Amino acid sequence: MTTNTPGPVNQAVRSIWWLVLIRGILLVVLGGLMLWETAIAVWAIVLTLGVYAIVDGISVIVAAIGARRTYSSWGWLIAQGVLQTIAGVLIVALPGLAAGVLALVFLWFLVFSLIAGGAMAIASAVRQRGGGRGWALAAGIVDIVFGILVAILVITSPIAAIGAAVWVLAIAAIVFGIMLIVMAFRVRRGALTVADRIDEALSAP
Repeated sequence: MTTNTPGPVNQAVRSIWWLVLIRGILLVVLGGLMLWETAIAVWAIVLTLGVYAIVDGISVIVAAIGARRTYSSWGWLIAQGVLQTIAGVLIVALPGLAAGVLALVFLWFLVFSLIAGGAMAIASAVRQRGGGRGWALAAGIVDIVFGILVAILVITSPIAAIGAAVWVLAIAAIVFGIMLIVMAFRVRRGALTVADRIDEALSAP
């Protein structure tokens, strides 16, 4: 008499697929909060980063002290932990300022990434032979133009630029979260089928 008891591989798949699902749901919720209550969502994210920096900094300090007899550069670890803890305290104490600084850093990183990526795409298109050269060239030009426009917006109206960045991040979080949710169910369905076959092979005499 046979039973339908899941094998060990099947059980392992069932125990981990929901982690991807939870990440997707959290991202969708976070993106929705950023769109619905932008200020509260940004404040919560900044405070979370600040608390994480404090906890991680203290952990680094404790680990460095514990390893001072076996690790010659433990002093550098303590310095890192102290600086990280101070940064976390400043973020928690001044969340508005921290949010603005982080947003501006992200925007300028986006500007340089777009311009550099566009320049590399154009250089690659110039050296390229065959089909697709025009599309690569056009994509590079669009990236550079968009990067310049973002830079102009950051310089002329940083508040509007920060608001736009929050909306872009919120929409990206929702889209990525939905993708993770769909992927979780697809992975579960496909992985369980493969896991059942593996279990059958392992249980075969």
